[in-house]
Amino acid sequence: MNFSINLDFGTRPLGLLFGWKLARQSLMVVTSEVNQTQATIEAMDKQGLLQLLQDTLSPQQQVRQNAEQVLLNAQKQSGLLLACLELAADSSQKQEVQAAAAIYFKNVVRKYWYVKGGVPDRLKEFEINPQEKTSIKAQLIPAIVSVSFSKGHVSSQLTSSLQIILALKDWPDLLEGTVQLLRNASDLKYVYTGLLCLKELLKLERYEVNAHRQKLNQMVEVTFPILEPLLPTLVQNFHDSKSGEMCYTVLKIFKYSVFTYLPPYLASDLNKLSSWCTFHLNIISASLPDEILGLEDDDRTKTQDSRSKAKKWAYGNLNRFQSRHGGGIASRKEDVQLAAAFCEHFTPLILNCYWDIISQWHVDSRKNWLSSAALYHLIGFMNECITIDATWPMIESKLSAILSHIAVPTLCATEATVELFEDEPEEYLRRFFDFSREQNTADVASSTLVYTLARSRFSESIPLIIQLLSELFAARQSNLEDPKFALQSEAGLRILGTVWDSISKTTSPVHHQLEDIVKSFVLPQLQDKKFPFLQARACETLSLIDLKFTDMDLLSKLFESTSDCLEKTNSLPLQVEAADALRFLVGNEVVERALAPRIPMIMSQLLDFSNRYEIDLINNIIDDFVLKFAKELEPFAVQLANNLCQQFLRLGSELIQLESENPNSADGSEKEYQAGSIMNTMTTMIFSMTSSAELTQNLLREFSPAISLVLDNALTIFSTEAMEILETANYTLKKMTAEMWHFFDLTLNAFNLYGNEYYEDYQAFFDTCVTYGFRDAGFNDQRVQKFVTSILELLNERQEEGEVVDFCYELLYSIVLAIGPSVSVALGEIWKLVVTVETNLQLSEELAPDFDISLRSFLKLMLSALYVCPSQVIVAIGPEHFFKYVELYFNNADEYFITVFDFKLQIMALMSLLLNIEQIPPLQSHSQSIFEKLLRCLEILPSVLTKRMELIKSDLATTKEAALGEEEEDWNNVDEQESKELTRDTALDSVNIYAEFKQFMANQTPQNLAATLPEDKQKLIQLLTSS
Repeated sequence: MNFSINLDFGTRPLGLLFGWKLARQSLMVVTSEVNQTQATIEAMDKQGLLQLLQDTLSPQQQVRQNAEQVLLNAQKQSGLLLACLELAADSSQKQEVQAAAAIYFKNVVRKYWYVKGGVPDRLKEFEINPQEKTSIKAQLIPAIVSVSFSKGHVSSQLTSSLQIILALKDWPDLLEGTVQLLRNASDLKYVYTGLLCLKELLKLERYEVNAHRQKLNQMVEVTFPILEPLLPTLVQNFHDSKSGEMCYTVLKIFKYSVFTYLPPYLASDLNKLSSWCTFHLNIISASLPDEILGLEDDDRTKTQDSRSKAKKWAYGNLNRFQSRHGGGIASRKEDVQLAAAFCEHFTPLILNCYWDIISQWHVDSRKNWLSSAALYHLIGFMNECITIDATWPMIESKLSAILSHIAVPTLCATEATVELFEDEPEEYLRRFFDFSREQNTADVASSTLVYTLARSRFSESIPLIIQLLSELFAARQSNLEDPKFALQSEAGLRILGTVWDSISKTTSPVHHQLEDIVKSFVLPQLQDKKFPFLQARACETLSLIDLKFTDMDLLSKLFESTSDCLEKTNSLPLQVEAADALRFLVGNEVVERALAPRIPMIMSQLLDFSNRYEIDLINNIIDDFVLKFAKELEPFAVQLANNLCQQFLRLGSELIQLESENPNSADGSEKEYQAGSIMNTMTTMIFSMTSSAELTQNLLREFSPAISLVLDNALTIFSTEAMEILETANYTLKKMTAEMWHFFDLTLNAFNLYGNEYYEDYQAFFDTCVTYGFRDAGFNDQRVQKFVTSILELLNERQEEGEVVDFCYELLYSIVLAIGPSVSVALGEIWKLVVTVETNLQLSEELAPDFDISLRSFLKLMLSALYVCPSQVIVAIGPEHFFKYVELYFNNADEYFITVFDFKLQIMALMSLLLNIEQIPPLQSHSQSIFEKLLRCLEILPSVLTKRMELIKSDLATTKEAALGEEEEDWNNVDEQESKELTRDTALDSVNIYAEFKQFMANQTPQNLAATLPEDKQKLIQLLTSS
């Protein structure tokens, strides 16, 4: 099939045409020679270098290590890199030697092309000197030309070196040489090298926006007119591996040129865009050679042949273009005209091509093979079209065929996936049930398409989907022994799980048939022991079904069948998915009661799985079961905690070792996920198993080694969970134990060494330590002094960061309230710094947002100090500053102070202020206003207390509903401070405000102020003081 899009758009502009004039100076990089670089290498001739490179490939470890050490020491020798480059480009050398030379060259370029300032002088000595850089740049392009199309990785290593130099902005004139290469159409090596250079140039600029994008636009303006005449020839010779490689590179060039924005060259003239669209469609329609199609399925999927990759990127580019520029989900509103034109003129042609491709693939998927990645992008393009009103009719007309010819074939099981289920169960679980992994596979794309249909085109698609499911499962029931229909049923279950949220809505035509659907579609597959992979998928489908069953017989069968899958089989995927299904079925109280006696055994089984397999889902199930069945698990809590801790210690130690061996390695990601899940379960245990202080202390004792490992080894990825465990234990115990003081010291040391970069992780734990530990200490306590010093040092170092300032103020006012009047000895030092910080934040327009962020906590700090030691704080701040701060409080109190704690603090501080008003002459004339503010706070306090009680009840109800799997309460109208106060104790909790006010009114000053008030206010005072 050959595509040719001939659209006469004339010169009608869709954007500004950005002109650019190519510099006339020619850079003949392919013939450049730098004579001085031919000098012999000091202390090492080229033959010696060749021998060293050969030795790096030796099977003998000692020979290999010696050669690597010599090369390491020789890195700063002038001329060595050029000699390596020469060997890499020398086709007379063995391919492995060429590759070794290229890799060595690339590594040195990466490390020493530019050495940052501040490094030791011994490293600066290795930096490549300017003269040698010039020589390398002159020879690198000819070297790439000489190895173009060669097998092995020589070309890719040299191109990577080019990329490194470009990333350092050290080759500003490369575009001119690239243009010269591209124009040398008589020699494919030069053209191909030009394509490689252009790809790297565009790749470097692809994320630039606004004015910074001018460079990329210029590149496109200059090079695309050179490339476009080459495209038909490249497609015509696609069967040739060299043309295939060039097609692949051209597709990457197009990808980077339109990655974020459409260049004016294409946006201004759709005739130009049409030639590129034609190129993509012709690549898609081109046949792959027999050498690829003849491979076994697994080998064909893994092939790195450029022609197979070119097809994938042709689909990928069109998919991304539709999404980004053609009206899809990522399109900008500013591009609406372009999107409309693309949908009108290009999308129909692309879809017609795809219909033909899918028809051929459906008839013979081997002869007309499509890789999973190609299908992912093909289906993704259709998915984008679903949500666009202009293109939806094109999809709707083919919807039945899309579902039966695309969705079902890509979602059904295959012999290969069943083999994976049986032979590599851990990998099967990761591949098909780990939703945290992003996978660009055909089945993922089909699931997304079905989901989009159900959500965006419900009324048009749901009847077809239900009909399809009915046909699939009816065929299965009629052919129970035929594996073919079992494989297809997997697709049915996956589709059902994907659309369940939509069909369970009250507006769904099958809303009243949900239990019948489960009984007819899911239960038979769940009970079919001949096909365990299908049972696993049925369990997964159950875990996605949110349904309160009324048919108790059906629920009983589902529960018993699922329990059998967990307890009476030895298939890991089936057991894990059965456990996952059970954690959702327990939302039905009947199941919860039936499962409760079995939970210890199930938890033991799951912990064994968790210890043997690095699968995040297992730990998520454990976490939910701990929360749901905390009471049933308490007798086994210590054993469970020890098991979890040992698993974390193993994983944590492995992560530390990986980090020390290769800091940039991504190999530890699975271990990080699993270790994080384990820490989450520890947190859930300490949070939910609160029947006794002894149990909390025992759990903390078991978790101690894990927390110590995190703190001692700076495993900051787990800091949040470690601090949450400690904070929850403190909140439960309401006191600081000896072990908790040990963790306070350990945490403070970690905080001072590295943790203040992650300060927010530590705040809640530090706050509980202050509340429960400092209340019995004075400022002379060494821990208190060390802690205050740490906070003040952080405040001083990062005083222009609003969130850090807020963190410091929050802890400072908690300290002031906790330790009471003894803080007076430090008030001078504290307020000297605080006044400096606030003055800088207030006076700087640039720092205005940071001032706003920290204002609430600053006012609380001032009020706390005023309440605890009024005379000293007035002296420390100074009357003039203090007057301004009180004025700041009056202007912002109504907005910022809304919680019970806030009102208690205001009342206590205002009473203290009035009793010491004579020390602040500027405020004395405002005594009456201050007194009226005090009464206003007392008036509002009862309603604030009532709201808090309602929130506590609501929080308890929400927790219960969440445990039952019901809808959670809408907390959108609850302020963050209000919700935070529900799980926080403060130093003012035990203060009886009304008793304090009654005592306050016994003084002469408030009595004099009250005498001038209106009658209603005097009655309020009488009411408050008589109770």
